[in-house]
Amino acid sequence: MVSLGFVILRDRQRKILRFLNGNQVYMTGQALSERLGISARTVRSDIVEINRCIDPTVAKIIAYRSKGYRLEIYDRERFHSYISGNVVLLTREDRTQYLLLRLLWSEAPLRLDQLEDEMYISRTTLEGDIQALQSNWLTEGLQFLRRRDTLFLVQDEPEIRIVFLRLYSENIDFNSRSGIVSAGGTLNLERLGVLRSDLRHLLVRHGITLDDFSFIYFALAAWVSSFRLGRLSQISSCSTSPLLDIIKDVGDLFAQKYEIDLPLSELLWLQRTLTGLRRQPDETVEAVLCQAIRTSARQFPAPFLDSDLFFTAMRNFILDCMARMAFPRFDSQDLLLELSSANPDLAALSRFLTEQVLNSLSLSHADVDPLRLLPSLIAAKGRFISQHPEIQPVALVACHLSGSISTYLCERLSQHFTGRLRICGPFPIYDRSVLEQTGCDFLISTVDMAGFRNLTLPTVTISPHLTPADFNAINQLAHEIMLKNHFS
Repeated sequence: MVSLGFVILRDRQRKILRFLNGNQVYMTGQALSERLGISARTVRSDIVEINRCIDPTVAKIIAYRSKGYRLEIYDRERFHSYISGNVVLLTREDRTQYLLLRLLWSEAPLRLDQLEDEMYISRTTLEGDIQALQSNWLTEGLQFLRRRDTLFLVQDEPEIRIVFLRLYSENIDFNSRSGIVSAGGTLNLERLGVLRSDLRHLLVRHGITLDDFSFIYFALAAWVSSFRLGRLSQISSCSTSPLLDIIKDVGDLFAQKYEIDLPLSELLWLQRTLTGLRRQPDETVEAVLCQAIRTSARQFPAPFLDSDLFFTAMRNFILDCMARMAFPRFDSQDLLLELSSANPDLAALSRFLTEQVLNSLSLSHADVDPLRLLPSLIAAKGRFISQHPEIQPVALVACHLSGSISTYLCERLSQHFTGRLRICGPFPIYDRSVLEQTGCDFLISTVDMAGFRNLTLPTVTISPHLTPADFNAINQLAHEIMLKNHFS
């Protein structure tokens, strides 16, 4: 067995572990292959290699017939070392992030020949990575200087801090409870954990409530202040800010417990950061919101956009974009991809709304996840449908089983699709006149009607066991009918 300290997993293998770590149920090989863009055979090979490398007392990937793979973790602290430890930089995405971190942490120009040796790549590959870095990460405020065979980052301190916070906060691993996956540099996770606990108590004492991600972001900002002292230029003070007291307490905490005297510029930067996290909409936000929704309403049949539920989500999204906190995050990407696959129409609407917001605010598209609004759109549409029973599709259940089982199936279906689908039945399979005169949109049957009855109604054949595949098939047909009848 390879010892923990010397295990080196490929980036792809680490992603398999992270996908399984973030998924509390089973994931099939097909699902993993789609997420990673590789074959199911490669997934199987990687899982064999992962189980060979990882100490079985720490974790193991177990395959269950007809269900998929499940990650069993026995020691989370040690497991985190596998997904955040050394990695073979196989993908351009991973190499680009590594290169960016090296530039951010470096105090002197980086020699290209040294980078080649560090990353085990050729000069041609490195040049391609540099171009990718420039295209995907660099902005007007974050540029590097290229002088012959060296690279150096232009020292725009506020911009550098924003990139630091994005890199670390988007890689937070909540499931393993041990901090940040792609640490890089000199990030001290133990010290960060202590600081996080101290800041939580401070916020509670001052009656300030932040969601988990915003709190992590603020804790990281305070940590950044502690190791980049003296790099900020003077920041103007906002004497009317209600956050002055807590920022003063943050300064006292660093001075008394960590023996670090944060200068006024750092305290003001933390004040601005916390103010941004507790931001309030203004006239600009409202104007962008209304314009984006009006434009989208002309392009997409979506009456559910005009709701308080979605207006609130849209305001928060615009504020996140303005604060540059709407970037993609690993912990939500898997879910967003699944939702996008199941709701392609709403995924297109999410991308369109995002484009309208970014164009109105003249912001870069590279910093924003275009599917960020998708869950809110799904929720708003679901509430709209539940509040308008007259537009809900009607499904008739035809069952060839006993009366008690038929009634049970109808009740299960009614509970599962409440607010989205009206269920009628149960009705007998053999009475064709009943099936044709009920006035439903489609038929749910325990018998394959294609070879039994030649009906004009769309039909979903289900198992009496009501498997997830049955629910998905019913949901897909109901979704298509809803789009055709009311949203097209």
